[in-house]
Amino acid sequence: MIISRKKMLMSGIFFIYVLSLIMKNILNFSDGIQDLMVIGFILTFLLFSPVRLINGMGVLVREKITLIFICFFIYFIWLSIGSRISILDIALEFLSIFKWLIYFYLGFLSSYVLRLKGRQFNLPDTKLMLIWALSLLLYSLLFFNWSTLLNSELNSLFGFYENSYSSLFSQRSVFGLFGFILFLYALNNKNYSNKNLLILTSVIFIFMSGNRKILIAVLMIILFFDWVKFFNISESYRKFINLFTILLLLVIAITVSSTSFFKKSVTEYSNLEQPRVAAYLISYEILKDNFPIGSGPATFASRGSMIEYSSLYSEYDLDNRWGFRQEDEVKFHNDTYWAQIISQYGAIGLLLFFFLSFSFYRLIDSIELLVSPKLIFTVFLLISIVTPSLQRIEVALFVFFVFGVLTELQNKKQTLNIK
Repeated sequence: MIISRKKMLMSGIFFIYVLSLIMKNILNFSDGIQDLMVIGFILTFLLFSPVRLINGMGVLVREKITLIFICFFIYFIWLSIGSRISILDIALEFLSIFKWLIYFYLGFLSSYVLRLKGRQFNLPDTKLMLIWALSLLLYSLLFFNWSTLLNSELNSLFGFYENSYSSLFSQRSVFGLFGFILFLYALNNKNYSNKNLLILTSVIFIFMSGNRKILIAVLMIILFFDWVKFFNISESYRKFINLFTILLLLVIAITVSSTSFFKKSVTEYSNLEQPRVAAYLISYEILKDNFPIGSGPATFASRGSMIEYSSLYSEYDLDNRWGFRQEDEVKFHNDTYWAQIISQYGAIGLLLFFFLSFSFYRLIDSIELLVSPKLIFTVFLLISIVTPSLQRIEVALFVFFVFGVLTELQNKKQTLNIK
């Protein structure tokens, strides 16, 4: 039996991801173990073709986004000089903020090294992903606190999520993110026979997670999605479909805004004492006090700042506030992505991130998907304000790794057309 290297890589990545997720929960490892295992597997595989790997890196270096990335890397190293934490933790700090882009590069190089063509790529195999999702959903349903759901009223939509389930993901936000990724896969698999089952599974994931940010992300995709193309409807119905979509979302928005769920959200995020809000407010103060370079890596709202408890927490009166106290379970070190960037890397870091995002938009412009890659990236940027979407391996692997593969495929296709 002959197994292609392509299938070995694609199936292997998904297997390593699932294995690392299980190991993390059984052995109580930190989230970093998943990245180390997956990235290690991909790099080991790529090293079997060193010449192609070097050539692929040469192609990437010529992209503007890589030049900006290198500039930020040099800036990061300069800021890290004299840091109190270990080199490994400094490296994890860098991986934390750039995880999405690093996985994009790995996807691009995988496509280049394996010389993928056309529609050869499918990570993971949609059927395999569906089997995994259904298994995870079944596991979660077994531990679901049904009494909270049955006792909740309709106007307290999502109010039952406080004690709703036990999941391998551990966090409700990640459970919801994975559901959102399933939703994107379902929409982009137009000819997949089980796409309806995949959509249904994703909706159940999102509902069970009770994650408000993911709900907003789904509504944004629904609003801007090309339903005419998805259902092969005549173009003459496009205006009607768009109008119907807008009206439907308006009804949903009005309904949700009248629930206690919505009112609770408004109350929570209008409170300046709320840890995530507090982190952003303090990050702007740190930006002003350390203009233009910021306070440096591992100093505020990041994992490293809690390993060697940063003096900034005391300086800005956060050392006695829930979520930031030294004796607390670390809750917000990876939950305020932009607060990290604003405070730690200052105006220069923000400017570099702006150019990175703009360059990334241009780079993925040629990718052909039913859901616009620009829309997907925009949605993840928006929800990264209130949830660590860009720092999760699930998003990096199943979204940005895929973007990297498809970008290389489209670049190759355009090159062939020019020739």
